[in-house]
Amino acid sequence: VHPIRAAEKRMASLGSTSIFVPLHSAAQQYVELPDEVFTSDYAPILMVLESEKPPIDVWWKCMLKYSRKGHVDAYEKLASLFESDTLPAPVRTADEKRVFVTVANSMASHYIIKAHHAKDNKQRDDFFRRANMMFNKADRQDPRFPLTLLGKALYHFYRGDFVKAKQSLGIYFDNVPDSKAGRVVDALLNYQDKKPEAALESLSAVLTDRYGEALSSGASLEQAVTETSHGVYASLRPALAHLWASLRQPERAGLALKRQRQLTPNHEGTAVSLGILLLNQYNAELAKYNTDMATGKTGAVPPNPKWQSNALTLISQVFASNSLNPIAANLLSYYALLSKTDEESLQKALSLANRAFSQTKDPKVRSEASYLKGRIAHVRGDFAEAHQHYTASVTLWEDFPLGNFGLGQMLIHRRDFPRAIVCFERVLRRVPDNFESLKILGSLHRETGSFESAEQFLAKAQAVKPSDAEVSIELAMVRERRDPFLASQNYNTAIQLIHDSGSTVVPELWNNAAVLRQRTGDMLGARDAFIRAFIAIHLMENQDERLATYLRRPSTTLLSDDEFQEVWRPDGLDSNLLLLKPACVSVTFNFAVWFEEMTDLKAASALFRRIVDAHPQYVDCWLRLSAIAQAQGQLTTATDLCKEVIAVSTQHPGAWTMMAGLHMEKHEYDAAQKIFDNVLQTAKSDSYALVQYANLFLQAAQSNPDKKDRFLDKAEEWLTAVLRKDPHNAFAVNGLGIVLARRGQFTEARDFFATLEDALATHANIMTQFGELPVDVLANAANVHFEQRAFHQAAILYEKALERASPQLASDLLLPLLARSYYEDGKFEQARAVAAKACRAAPWKLDNWFNLALCMKDGAAKHINSAGVSSNALRNRALPLLTAALPVFELLERPNQTDKKAKYSVKKAATSVRLCKGQIELLESKIKELEEAEAKDQQNKEARKKRFQELEELRRLEEEQRLRAEEAEKADYERRLLEQEQLRQSIKNRIDEEHQRQLEAEAAKNRQVDDLIAAEDADGATPRKKKAPKKGGRKNKKRKGSSAEEDSDTGGLADLIATQDDQLEDVEPEPEEPEDQESALAKLRRLRERKQRQTQKADREEEEDEDEGNASGAEEGEGANGVDAADSSAVDALFDTDDQPEAEQPSSPKKRKRSEEQSGDDQPTDAKAESESPAKRQKSDAKEEDDLFPAEMTAEADAMLAD
Repeated sequence: VHPIRAAEKRMASLGSTSIFVPLHSAAQQYVELPDEVFTSDYAPILMVLESEKPPIDVWWKCMLKYSRKGHVDAYEKLASLFESDTLPAPVRTADEKRVFVTVANSMASHYIIKAHHAKDNKQRDDFFRRANMMFNKADRQDPRFPLTLLGKALYHFYRGDFVKAKQSLGIYFDNVPDSKAGRVVDALLNYQDKKPEAALESLSAVLTDRYGEALSSGASLEQAVTETSHGVYASLRPALAHLWASLRQPERAGLALKRQRQLTPNHEGTAVSLGILLLNQYNAELAKYNTDMATGKTGAVPPNPKWQSNALTLISQVFASNSLNPIAANLLSYYALLSKTDEESLQKALSLANRAFSQTKDPKVRSEASYLKGRIAHVRGDFAEAHQHYTASVTLWEDFPLGNFGLGQMLIHRRDFPRAIVCFERVLRRVPDNFESLKILGSLHRETGSFESAEQFLAKAQAVKPSDAEVSIELAMVRERRDPFLASQNYNTAIQLIHDSGSTVVPELWNNAAVLRQRTGDMLGARDAFIRAFIAIHLMENQDERLATYLRRPSTTLLSDDEFQEVWRPDGLDSNLLLLKPACVSVTFNFAVWFEEMTDLKAASALFRRIVDAHPQYVDCWLRLSAIAQAQGQLTTATDLCKEVIAVSTQHPGAWTMMAGLHMEKHEYDAAQKIFDNVLQTAKSDSYALVQYANLFLQAAQSNPDKKDRFLDKAEEWLTAVLRKDPHNAFAVNGLGIVLARRGQFTEARDFFATLEDALATHANIMTQFGELPVDVLANAANVHFEQRAFHQAAILYEKALERASPQLASDLLLPLLARSYYEDGKFEQARAVAAKACRAAPWKLDNWFNLALCMKDGAAKHINSAGVSSNALRNRALPLLTAALPVFELLERPNQTDKKAKYSVKKAATSVRLCKGQIELLESKIKELEEAEAKDQQNKEARKKRFQELEELRRLEEEQRLRAEEAEKADYERRLLEQEQLRQSIKNRIDEEHQRQLEAEAAKNRQVDDLIAAEDADGATPRKKKAPKKGGRKNKKRKGSSAEEDSDTGGLADLIATQDDQLEDVEPEPEEPEDQESALAKLRRLRERKQRQTQKADREEEEDEDEGNASGAEEGEGANGVDAADSSAVDALFDTDDQPEAEQPSSPKKRKRSEEQSGDDQPTDAKAESESPAKRQKSDAKEEDDLFPAEMTAEADAMLAD
C-alpha cells in the first residue's frame, strides 16, 4: 500500500480530514495539511502545492476545503491556476482524468452561479465565457461525461437558450436515464416553458424514488422521511408547493408546506412561504367578497380572518428567531403600512424596510424594500422622495410590477406621460390582466393622442372588469371621433352601470350621451338625455320629487311626447333656464342645436337668444342665429347677426366666412370675394376659406356661362392648393368632382365621387368629423347620375344621403331631389310619397307643394292611360289624385309673396289647373261608361257562371251514378268469388271424406288378409290352389323350376286376394241423394274410378306374368294410389287450379310411362316442355282430356261451374 494512502486511511479512522501532499524531493514522504491551515490566507498552501507539484486529486481536495469553509478567494485562486493550464502535474491515468473533469465541472458551476448574480452584463458575459471554457476542457478529456452534460444544460438554461438546454439534457438522459439531478433540471425547463404539470411530475418522481431507495436499503419509514427532508431534498417540497400554487391549487401547496414544516420546524423558508400562501388566499377571498358585495350578489362569504392572523404569526416567528431575515422584514413592513397610516406605523414600516434592504444583497428583495420605502413616502405626500425610492426599486429589478406602478404614478404627477407609459407597460408584461394598469395606459395614450392604442388598452380593461363605469366613459371619449355609434353605446353602458349602482349620473355625462345620440340619428334618445341633464342640474339646488322620478327611471325608458311637454313648460324646467347657470350653458346650446336639426327653428332661436342675452360673448350662438335666419331666407337679419359677432370678435374667421356666404347667396360675388381676400390675408392656410373661395368661382361659372371655363379653372386651382396642404381634405376633393361635372365630364365625375366615398369610408372617416360632407359627396354623385339619365342609380344615392343627412338638409335639398329622380323615372307613387314628406318637413316652401301636385296629376294620367284600367281604379286612384292636385295648383297660380325663393312657374300652375279640370270631367264620363260596360260584363259573367254551375251539377250526378254502379258490380263480383271459394272448400271436404273412407276400407281388407294368413299358419293346412282366371281376367303363369309345394302355397294366397279384389271391384258405394252439383261430381268420380280399375287390372296381369310372387302387393298398392291420384286429378281438373298435388310414381317402367302420359298436362317436366312443340302438346292435352272426361261430362261440368 502506498504510504500516502495508508496515512489517509489511518487519519480517517481517527476522525481527521487532513490532506497529504507527497514530497517531490523525497520518495514515499508526504506533508500533512490539517483543517486548521485552510484559512483565508492561502499563500502557504499555494506555496506548498507549487513547490511539490502534487497529483490533481490533491489540488481538487484543497479546492473543496476552501469552498466548504467559504474561502471563495482561495478557491478562485487555485481555480485560476487550473484554468490557465499551469498545473505542474500532468494528467495520465483514468482516475486523474475523472478528477480533472470533476474539477472542470465544479469550476464551470462556480462561474455559472457568479454570472447569475452578476449585475453588470459585461461581467456576466465574462463569467459565462469562462464556464464554457471549463466545459470545453472537460469535453477534451471525456466528451460523454454525465456531469458535464448536466452542467451544460444548466449553463444554457441560465443563459436563456432553452432549446440547447433541452438538447444537452436529452443527451444526459441517454447516458443516465434515472438521474434525480436530471429530473430536477427537467423540472426547471418545464416550468420555464409554462408546463407546471410536467415540472410537478418530475419533482414528485425524484422525491418518490428517494423514498424507495431509502426503504430498499433497509431503513425504516421514519429514517426514509428524515433522509428526504434534509440537504438537497429539503427544497423539493417547497418547490412542489410553488408548482401547486402556480397551478391555482393553494390547498395542495399548503399541504406540502405544512408537511415540510412538520419535518423541519425551524426551516425559515418554509415558514415564510406558508405565510405568503395564507396571505395570498386571504387577499383573493377578500377581493372576491368585495366584488360580490359591490354587485349585490347574495350569499357572499367573507374570508377567514385566521388566514391573515396565522400568516402574520408565522412571519413574526421567523423574524423573532432571525431578525436578519429580509423577506420577513419586508412582509411585516408591508402589513404595518396597510394596517395603519399614522406616523408611528409608518415609521415602524420604514424601519423594517431599511433593515430588509441592509440585510440582503439579493436585488429582488432589495427592490421590494425600496418600493416599500417609496410607498411610505408616497403616503406621507413626499412625492420627490417617493420618486427616488421607486426609481431605485425599478433599477434593482426592472420588471418589478409594484415598483413600476409606483414610479408610473410619480411620472404622471410630473406630466411625463411617455416614461409613465413605459412603466405601466412593464407592469403588464408581468401581470397582463392588471385592470388598473390597463385603465391608466388607456388614459395616457388618449392624452398623448394615440387613440388607437388607447382604445385597445381600454377595451382590454373593460373585458377584465365590465362593471367599471369609468372605463366605459374613457372608451367613449376615445371613440367619439372615430366611431360615434360605439361611443354612444359606451356612454349608455356607463350610465346604466352608474344607475344600477345607485349613484347619480352627472349632467356632463348626460350631455355627452345626448350629443352622440344626436349625431348617430337617435333624436328621441338625445332629447331624453338633454332633459335628464337639465333635471340633474335642477336637482343640485332644488328638491323636486316630480322631476326626480324621471331621473330615477331606467336609462332605456325614453320620455314620451306628453311627458316632454309636461316637463318642458314655462313653469317647469324652461323657467329655470332663464338663470342660465354655468353648468347649464353647454347643455342649453346643444339642446338648441337639437331643435335646429329637428327644424323647430322657433324653439332653437329662443334658446340661442336666451344664451346671448346672458352671455353676449358666446360667439357660436350668434353664428347659429345667423344660420337660422339664412335658412329662413332672412338674409338681412343673418347679415346683422354676423355683424354682432364681428363686433364682439373683429378677426373671427367664422363670422367673416359666413358673411361672405351670405353675399354669395345674394349673388354679390364681388363683396364675397373681398371678404375672402381679407380672411386669406390674415389666415393664409385657412382651408375652409380656400374651399369657400373655390365655391365662389363655381357660383360665378354657373352665373356667367360665357366665362364658365375660366372660372372653373380658377376653382380647380384653389381646390388643388388646398389638397397640397391637406391631401385628405374631403371638401376640396368634393369640389373637384363638381368641377368635372360642370365641365360635362360626367363619367369621370361619377368615378371620382365613387372613389371619394370609398376613401372616406376607409381612411379619414370624415363622416364623423364633418357631419354633412359625405351627404354632399353622395348628393353630388347622385346629381351626376341624374344628368346621365340614370335615374334609378341617382335615387339609390339620394336615399343613402338621406340616411346620413340632418332633417334640415333633407327637407331643403335631398327630398326634392329624390322626388325629382322618381318622377323622371316614371315612379309617380314613390315621387308623390317623397314630395309629401318634403311638404311636411318644410310646409312654407311652395316648390315642394308644386312638386307634390305635379306628381299627383301625372300619376293620375298614368292610371288613366294604363291598359285594362277599371272604373274602381279610376274612381279610387286617379280621380282622388286629380281632385287633390287641383286646389294646390289653384293656390299656386296666384303669385305669393311668402316664399320669395320659389322657383316654380306660375304660368305652368295655371295651365295645370285647366288640365286638371278638363281631366276630371273626362274622367267622370269615362268612369260612367266603364261602369255601364262593367255592369253588362258582370251580367254576362253571372250567366256564364250559372250555366257552368248547371253543367257541373249534371256531371256530378253522372259521376255519382257511375260510382254507385261500380260499387254494385264490385260487391256482386266479391259475392261470386266468395261463393266459388265456399264451393271449392265444400268439394275438397267431400273428397277428403271419400278418401278417408277408401283408406279405412283398404285397411279393413288388409286386416282380413292378415287374419287369413295368420289362421292358415296356425292350422298348418295346405293353401288352396290358385283359381283359373276369368275370361278377360288374369293369366296364371307358373315359374319354371318351382316346386309343387311352393305353387300350392302361392296359388292359395293369390286366389284369396283375387277373390277379395273382385268383390271390391263389383261393390260400388250407394251414393246419397245429393243436390245437382254433388250428383255431377259423384258421376265424374265413378267414371274415373272405373277407368282406373281397368288400368289396375291390366297392370296386375302384367306383373303376374313377370313376377307372380309380387302380384298381390303390387295390386293393392297400385289400387290405393290410383284412387287417390284419380280423385285429386279429377278435382284439380274440375276447378282448373295451379296447386295440383302430385300422385305417387309407379314402381314399374310401364306404369311410370303410363303415369307420365296421364299426368303430362298437369305436371310437365322441363325437358318434355322443351322437346314437344306447342301444337303437339295442345293435341296431346286435348286427347288426354277426352280420355278422362267424355264430351257430355265436360259440358255438364262447365254448366255446373257457370251456375
